Amino acid sequence: MIEIQKNIPLISISKRMNKYPFSIMDVGDSFLFPLNEGPGHTERAAVSYASKANEPKKFTTRTTREGIRCWRIV
Repeated sequence: MIEIQKNIPLISISKRMNKYPFSIMDVGDSFLFPLNEGPGHTERAAVSYASKANEPKKFTTRTTREGIRCWRIV
């Protein structure tokens, strides 16, 4: 049986978005996700979510030797 818990505060989406600088990036800006954070699935999911949440801004990623780099493209 799953335990129901009461009075657990909801985590704000804006706090999660502040982990990465998507909202303050200009077109052509980029930043690097370090390789030590895993295979990149979580980082790429964050970029996909940021593209949807920050419309009309769009972002893309490329894997480099240093890590996964994210650019703002629109």
